[in-house]
This record gives sequence, structure tokens and C-alpha cells, in this order.
Amino acid sequence: MTVSPAISDATVSRETRESPADRGPAQATRRVLHLISSLEMGGAPRYLAELASRQVAGDAIDPVVVVMDDGVNAFHRPVGIEPIFLDGHYRTADLLGLRRLAHRVRHLLDEHEADVLHTHLPPADLVGSLAAAGRVPHVAHLQGTPPWLASSSLRNRLRRGLTRWAFRRSRGRFAAVSSSVRDFYAEHLGLAREHMQVLFNSVEPGDLQAIPLPHEHDGPLTLGLAGRLVEEKGFDRLIAALPGLEAAGHDVQLLIAGTGGRESSWREEAERLGVSERITWLGNVREMRSFYEAIDVFVLPSLHSEGLPLVLLEAMTAGRAIIATDTAGVRDAVVEGHSGVLVPPDDSDALAAAVATLTNETGRRVELAAAARERVLRDFAPATLDARLQQIYDEATAAFAGEPS
Repeated sequence: MTVSPAISDATVSRETRESPADRGPAQATRRVLHLISSLEMGGAPRYLAELASRQVAGDAIDPVVVVMDDGVNAFHRPVGIEPIFLDGHYRTADLLGLRRLAHRVRHLLDEHEADVLHTHLPPADLVGSLAAAGRVPHVAHLQGTPPWLASSSLRNRLRRGLTRWAFRRSRGRFAAVSSSVRDFYAEHLGLAREHMQVLFNSVEPGDLQAIPLPHEHDGPLTLGLAGRLVEEKGFDRLIAALPGLEAAGHDVQLLIAGTGGRESSWREEAERLGVSERITWLGNVREMRSFYEAIDVFVLPSLHSEGLPLVLLEAMTAGRAIIATDTAGVRDAVVEGHSGVLVPPDDSDALAAAVATLTNETGRRVELAAAARERVLRDFAPATLDARLQQIYDEATAAFAGEPS
């Protein structure tokens, strides 16, 4: 499709701006401007906050964090760096609004003499593509499988066409958090696979790796859920499994960390099923160690693929047995029967059966928990994945300069 050039802007030359190589060894730090639509609670904002904190503490990257909204609901903030909030209101159909946001980002790219623009979440990917074109190398971080990319509605076809046009205009490179996310964008947006690299999420192990593995204890088996309380997370499928578990004599309780639009309806459903006393609603939890210490099994009942959830990697680091739905992104982290138990999505009976098995087999819970911790510490270490990100920055820089990558 043809997209109106009304969004385009005159290209400003970078001839007078130095690259990292031009600055010499004493000034070789790469300046990266991160752009994200929001720092509200969620996996992508948390990833950026942790990444920027590591970059600020190191000597290879000098990060700037720019947030498209006003920051009122910011939950995740990087350490050692103060974000810049644009107070922008984003709507795909508002072409003039997109242009204004892109203009502000271009100004910041020039002001901070950025060497790379790294964008997070689809709204920032689009605005960033418009801002980066002809100015700086662009890396878009693809962190999920947004339904609008596969939608056939006219509005979403237009949004898809605009995003495709903007990506091609910026000649950017792409970091996908899982192989399924890479394949999804290749299929639905037509991105060249050679321009996309899989870059797994990572979590800082911190003191989570010191939490003792599960052990035999008196009282109920405690299951944990954590994330936004929205339909696609599928928390209500586990709530629906509780009556059957109770009837079969399995003593379980549920801790839920997070907030969201479905909380009131899920509370009502728990009341209707007669299991509300088995559920504790914790709200947003900033320090998650106490949450993981309180649970025996972490459950991720997502209805659809959602990239590679950080909370899953965190629970594995904490040494908790994993029950998760067999969605594409999860398979990159959980090996069925080795580092967790996988069940079909949207299947309360399968969830109940998996919980029942782990309720009866303490030794199995310990085996799964130990294997999960070993896998995440080995294959999802921040230092390793940050080094891979540097390579993706290099590839984007070479592509921007017209060199073979």
C-alpha cells in the first residue's frame, strides 16, 4: 500500500556528528537513546529499566531514556539515570501527532548526539522509525506478538502499512525476544529475517538465586501468579481449576501479584465458585523476593504467546517449579518435563492435573525448580545477552552507513 509522505521530514545531515570510532579510544563510549511509550508495570518497561541501569554502571554505553507519556504511572525506573518524559498522547490515526512526537525525538537525538536509537514497544518503534530515518542507526526491540499485526480490520491494515513503511524508511535492525516473535513479525510485517536477531530477555539474578529450593512442609501448596490482570494472562483459568482441586482433596492456595482491569470480575468469579478464601490479592509488588519465598509453584497460564515473559525468567531464577501454558515464547525458556511442566493454553482441566501432580510429588517439584534455576542462570545471563546487543548495535550502525552487515 502507499502511505502519504505527509509524515516525512527533511533529513538533517549527520556529517558534523562524530561516530564512536571518530572519538578515539578515550571517547569510544556509544551514546544510545532509548525510546519507550511508557514505564508502567510490564515486561518491556522493566527490561529497559534494568538494561539502562546496567549500561549506566558500565563504560561501553552512555544511555538516555526518553518516555513518550507523562510518567504519572511510571512503575519501573532505571537506577542512576533520570528519564525524560515527553507527555505525548499517541494515536496511530493522528498523523500530525505522530509527526510532532517524531520531531521532538529528532531534537533529542541531535541534542544528545546519539549514535543509536533503541526503541521499545510498538508505539515507540513507529515514532522512532520516523525520527531515526536519515539521522541515526535504529534498533527496534520486538517484545511480543501484538494482535493488531494479524488483524484484517481496515484500521489495523492501515496501521500495519504505516509501520512497515516507517521501518523500511529507517533501514533499522531488529532484536526479537524469542524465535516466535521473530517469525511473527516476519510473517505479518514482511520484515527480512536477515535483519532480525533473537535476543532473549534476561533478569538480574541478585538475591533471587539464594532463595532455598522448595521443600516438604505442612499446610497447603501455594501457587503464585504475577503480572497485569488482563484477559490474555489467563489467571481466571487457574481460578476456575480451584474447585476441582479442592473436591479431589488437594489443599492449595493462590497468591496473585499485580493489578489490572479484570481484577474485579475475577474476584467476583472466585466468590461465585466458592474459592475466594483460597486467594490472596497482593496488588503491585515492587520487591518480589518475598513473593517467591512464599510460593511453591509459579504458574503462567497465558492464553497466547507474549514474547518471553520476564516474570517467568525471574521465577526460574528464584528456584520455583514452573507450570506454564505451551505457547511459543515460553518454549524458548521452559523445556517440558525438565525445567517445567507445559500444558495447553485455555485448559483449566490440564492446569488442575499439573497442579495435582506437583501437589503429591515434592521431589518432582525440587527437580523441576533446580533445573529451571540452572537453565536461566546459564542461558539468560545479562552479561552475555548485553554483549549480543552490542553486536546488534554494530549491525545497525553498519546498515545505516551502507556497509555490508
